[in-house]
Amino acid sequence: MFHGRGRLTYADGGYYDGEFAAHTSPKDYAHAVVYPKADGLRHGQGIRVWVSGNRYEGAWEAGEMNGRGVYENALTGGKFDGEFMHNRKQGHGIETWGNKLGIRFQDPMGWWHDGTGFCRYEGLYKNGYFEGEGQFIAVDNRSYHGNWKQGKREGKGTATLIPEGHLGDAFRMNVGGMGALYRPFSYKGDWVANVKNGVGVLVYLNGLEIEGDFEGGHPHGNCTLKYPKRANEGRKCRQGRWVRGKVVEWFDYSEEEAEQASAIAGFMLNSMLGKKEDAELEELGLIGSDKIAEFTDEASLAASSITEYN
Repeated sequence: MFHGRGRLTYADGGYYDGEFAAHTSPKDYAHAVVYPKADGLRHGQGIRVWVSGNRYEGAWEAGEMNGRGVYENALTGGKFDGEFMHNRKQGHGIETWGNKLGIRFQDPMGWWHDGTGFCRYEGLYKNGYFEGEGQFIAVDNRSYHGNWKQGKREGKGTATLIPEGHLGDAFRMNVGGMGALYRPFSYKGDWVANVKNGVGVLVYLNGLEIEGDFEGGHPHGNCTLKYPKRANEGRKCRQGRWVRGKVVEWFDYSEEEAEQASAIAGFMLNSMLGKKEDAELEELGLIGSDKIAEFTDEASLAASSITEYN
């Protein structure tokens, strides 16, 4: 068996160029003398290049990637710079995915991008997965900063939910975007297996907020609806009960106000989904000669917050 430094070429054309420098441990013998260990295993600093073009440069121990190193994926353009243990990412690291060649790619969050830049994660890993505290920022500026478990958002975290290209003109009520004004912009709170679950705050671009219980990604349970702040006024709030993203009861509305809010809610929901049913709206008194008078802006804002745009 060989020992020292050299180049090992594999049958498929890949190779390793580096150290085979293992030694015995002082504990191996009573006299504690250390000897070269000619076991032929990669040990020390070295470069491994696979026939696929993938490449690793860094520390090796007993034939495995162990310690600090850089791994590059030739197919995806991905790059990891950090710690390894038993050939897996472990500890702190920085990883990127993407390209600037216009080649579409999918990031670890499952989001697709047009090949105009790179997504980036910096944080902790365990057994090859994101685990612990970390921050992921996509090339379109969607992001998540918080806790992870086995590669999924788990625990406390804050996410930006709308791609930058969907926002439209911020100075013209987001005109030109993809319905961004009525879509959740960010969420801060509890996550379970990549889904909003627990207690959190959902914030819309128009300044509206829903704070309370979430289940399966939607407001579900008792929540507080907070209206956008206005100059020289206190912030107005409404408390109610949500079921799967839809408000079903206002605790502080009169029966008539609740009916009106529910009617507006239905209208806004259908509008966001592209389903305008004029006959039903006229029946409810929301259009036509029998239109209900003087709905407040607050009620309209409440309606806009009822569903999460996917």
